[in-house]
Amino acid sequence: MIDTQTNRVDRWIDLPAAGYGSAFRAGGKQLLIALPSANSVAVIDTQEMRVQKTVAVPPSPQEVLVSPDDVAFVSCDHSAKVAAISPQGSVKLIDAGRVADGLAWAK
Repeated sequence: MIDTQTNRVDRWIDLPAAGYGSAFRAGGKQLLIALPSANSVAVIDTQEMRVQKTVAVPPSPQEVLVSPDDVAFVSCDHSAKVAAISPQGSVKLIDAGRVADGLAWAK
C-alpha cells in the first residue's frame, strides 16, 4: 500500500507469489491481483488488507479487468485463454488466441 500523500510505502500485503496486473471489484471491497508464477489470482480483502482467497486460472495470468457487472477478466498469456471469474469465484474460459495479454473495454 502506498500513501499517496507522502508517496511512501505505508504497509505490505503478503501475497503467495509475485503480483502483476490488478483491478478493484465494484465497490472497492476487493482487489484482484494476477499471480503469474502461481497460475492464480489473489483476492484481497481491502478492509482487512489480507488475501481472502486465491482462484486458479490457466498459466501465466497477466492483466485483470473488471466489467460493470463485476466479472473479472484475466488474460492468461501462455494458454491463449482469458479467464472470466464471477463474483462468486467460478471460472469460465474464453479462447483468445496466442499470447493473450492486454485487455480493454470497447463501446
